[in-house]
Amino acid sequence: MTHDRSHWRSQDDARLIDEAKHYPSVELCVALGERLDDTQEADRQHVELQDRCDTQQAAIIVMRAEIKALEDQLDDMMGVADA
Repeated sequence: MTHDRSHWRSQDDARLIDEAKHYPSVELCVALGERLDDTQEADRQHVELQDRCDTQQAAIIVMRAEIKALEDQLDDMMGVADA
């Protein structure tokens, strides 16, 4: 039995792969191509978000060091004021 593209789009990856191995069709190939395109886009977005996260983590490290330096300056000033 042949299925249209909408049917194949609703199937999970394992089913699509199994069907493609045994009963390839144009509609199935189109659905697989769309799924692959979606997966590649998700991978691209994941890499982009990971890069943003890494950048933010680096900024946090810098800010923590700046906060520590300011706390040390404040402690020094308070020590001077107490003397």
